Amino acid sequence: MGKLLYQDELRNLPMPEILSSIEKWKVPGVLTVEGDPFTKKIYLDEGKIVFATSTDPDERLGEFLLNKGRVTQAQYDESVVRLKRGEGRQGKILVDMKVLTPKTLFETVTEQITATVLTLFNWEEGKVSFEIGDYKKDEMIKIAIPL
Repeated sequence: MGKLLYQDELRNLPMPEILSSIEKWKVPGVLTVEGDPFTKKIYLDEGKIVFATSTDPDERLGEFLLNKGRVTQAQYDESVVRLKRGEGRQGKILVDMKVLTPKTLFETVTEQITATVLTLFNWEEGKVSFEIGDYKKDEMIKIAIPL
């Protein structure tokens, strides 16, 4: 990864202020927020959110789709079987299964990432760090959500 630029506690500086500073300077990097019991990472480039991850199982793509009623339990289960067989990432598998179109996948991932980031605005406690630098851009669907 890159160079650590910032490290603090959420109680000292709320998430909106942190994101505002990153947007102002258009710094690329990864913002990591460690709370109890989950960790979330926000990937940023040129002042925009391009991806986000979470250790919260409910925020995974498959679970997100299932909870929103966009896939059936059977479609979800089949995608998990294929995922475990190493057929690729779950979104690609669901497109291959013709459950989602590439456009629907992109729209859903954008919605999922937005939801993951917005939940951080409710966190009052947690460790925050920001590392400048590039990340594995080839492993993600890259979006551009303005801050």
